[in-house]
Amino acid sequence: MGCPCHLLHNIACKPSEAFSDETDFNLEEMCIDIYYYFEKSSKRKSLLGEFADFCEVEYRQIIKHVNTRWLSLETAVRRSLDMYPALKSFFLSNSENAPRFKRLKKLLSDPMVEVYHMFYQAILPTISVANTFLQREDPCIYAAHGHLTDFVRRVLGKFVEVSAIKAATTVEDVDCTDQSKQLNNP
Repeated sequence: MGCPCHLLHNIACKPSEAFSDETDFNLEEMCIDIYYYFEKSSKRKSLLGEFADFCEVEYRQIIKHVNTRWLSLETAVRRSLDMYPALKSFFLSNSENAPRFKRLKKLLSDPMVEVYHMFYQAILPTISVANTFLQREDPCIYAAHGHLTDFVRRVLGKFVEVSAIKAATTVEDVDCTDQSKQLNNP
């Protein structure tokens, strides 16, 4: 069956790739770019701190996202959102020819990027809770079925009507392909 954490990572990656294809926005790449842009430059970090003061947000260190560790993405997204006004102000107020800087400036010029961050911030805890459970040190096989069933319910709850989920005897019985049971797509 393979590593269950890796399977959860793959489960999270597929819709993320589809979202990226649809919107031309890749959250993981942006988080990685932000981290590496500031990583080795005390001057940039100091300037970002000044922008944080100006925007009245608390300066916090940028979190590194490792693309093989889905759990790090939730933390990186939360930190990016905490620092978003300062990051946006920093990149839109400065000019540089480095490709990473240009990519970030273009992204932060788009008002939808903050909305995309908020969308991911709402979705990522669903994955993280299940993934954290599966990474426990103590034996948890006795509770695995219940936790994974709860995970599937939470995922289904993102696009299937709650009444359809409650009406089913088990999560396996929920017909998520029945469009009449899916949440409206505004």
